Amino acid sequence: MRPLTSRNPIRQAFDAFSERLRRDAQEFRREVGYQGGGGSYPVYWRPEERFWSLLELADNRYWCCFGLENPNSQNSLTIVCEINPPLEGINRRCAGFFVEGDDGCTNVAHSGKIGGGKPGIGKQAFERSYSGTWQTVRWPDGVRTRAVVIGAVDGENLPAEIRDFILQVQQIKQKAVV
Repeated sequence: MRPLTSRNPIRQAFDAFSERLRRDAQEFRREVGYQGGGGSYPVYWRPEERFWSLLELADNRYWCCFGLENPNSQNSLTIVCEINPPLEGINRRCAGFFVEGDDGCTNVAHSGKIGGGKPGIGKQAFERSYSGTWQTVRWPDGVRTRAVVIGAVDGENLPAEIRDFILQVQQIKQKAVV
């Protein structure tokens, strides 16, 4: 797997990713809290898969947040996990990124770096508990890392694959703080 590092291919991948998650979703404007703040944002609820997404452009990355509360009955939502690809270049501090396989398919991937503001939640907890497949990513600077490839950015199964990822992260976080 090779990460996308150029601005235009990353933008195209983000556009396909966000379009796929917005399709068949209900849009709401809700308060979304995060460590150090919060605000009112458009969120997209997928009733079939039962998760919401917030898909925004941030300073140096795409801000892609996910949660499980139903915005039909909640005005304030809590982020379970984020998949934040950089706008361009190599930024391994961003846990999310887009990768291209040998088949030319563009996928969304995650390094396993998760936050939660509590002891025991982090990449090591994720690596110990995540039940999916890890793949080797070959970066243009010669570094090799491992990542979870969640799914094809425009794939029909992407919403279900994102839901499964969110549920695993939530379980990992709950298990880590017990």
